[in-house]
Amino acid sequence: MTYFTPTKNSFPPTIDFEYEVKGVSGYDVFVGVHDSCNLSQEIFSPNYPPLSINTATLNLSDLLSNDSFNAYIICGGGNLSHYESGVKDLLNKGKGFILVRNFNSAPDLLTKEIFQIDYSGGGSSTDSITFYNLSHPNSGRIAKRFINNIVRINTSGGSGQLHLRSNDYLVNVSSSCVNISGSGCGCLLEGDSCNFSGMIVRIYQIDPGLNWFDIKLSSSAANPRDYSFADDVPFTVNSNNHTVLSPASNSGKSLLNIQVLEEYSKSYETAPRAFWIYDFNKTRDDLKLLFRTGLIWVAGEHSLIFNKNIPEESTYCMHYYSGINGNNIPYIVKLHYWGY
Repeated sequence: MTYFTPTKNSFPPTIDFEYEVKGVSGYDVFVGVHDSCNLSQEIFSPNYPPLSINTATLNLSDLLSNDSFNAYIICGGGNLSHYESGVKDLLNKGKGFILVRNFNSAPDLLTKEIFQIDYSGGGSSTDSITFYNLSHPNSGRIAKRFINNIVRINTSGGSGQLHLRSNDYLVNVSSSCVNISGSGCGCLLEGDSCNFSGMIVRIYQIDPGLNWFDIKLSSSAANPRDYSFADDVPFTVNSNNHTVLSPASNSGKSLLNIQVLEEYSKSYETAPRAFWIYDFNKTRDDLKLLFRTGLIWVAGEHSLIFNKNIPEESTYCMHYYSGINGNNIPYIVKLHYWGY
């Protein structure tokens, strides 16, 4: 009988490995913020994952010469074409961009290209806002993440306000539950939901110190993603295949565009992402949650657990998962392994 004897030619003396995760945010996100942006800290609170969203505020020229961030937030009417080499260098490195801006005139060519702005001119009005054609992949992609995301409500000393659509609700927090004045739902424990005014508010977590609680939001309609917002909105950008939000009274106008810039990468998962939103009301918690959702999406749903360099000759096995905590957003985990 002949026995097989393993040798170092059969099995390398050293085996190394790395986990690659696609379709879900990494545990840590690093965000560079233009110093003209006025964004509340609740937008950058933990999200499980990411466990932390770390920010640094810089002027535009310093921001665009720094490649240490996953995503960059730019506000106001700066001409990005003046910084084209810096912007494209960051895009080539897979970095994501968010633009918060209303348009009163046609944008420069680089802004138009990255954020797919089709300027039309027009006025503004107070309106309800809906996801643009939920069956479209772009709208569905953000809407699904929106209803599975969380936003933090500050309640220093045990009380505060919840700002949803055009309404404000007083909230009081005890050691175990949250009372939303005017909701008719009583005191809500962690995991409880409250259905009022066409919305479902779910209490995700309560701070034992009573300084905050986290919520999820969805619509009470048949499709929970069919959530509507309210704000004073501009009618100056035409909707297109990149549109995610539109005013209810004029679906031909866009209030939010997203784009995966695949020409800057060989892989869809590592391609830079772009997200434009109108200059929204920063006090409204549902709009904060929408922006926060876009930020996490733009920062890239791709990460390495140990941040090792994976050699080209590595082998991998791949596992598909249906989602985290029942969110039905599929993701992939690859186990890469190699010897030397």
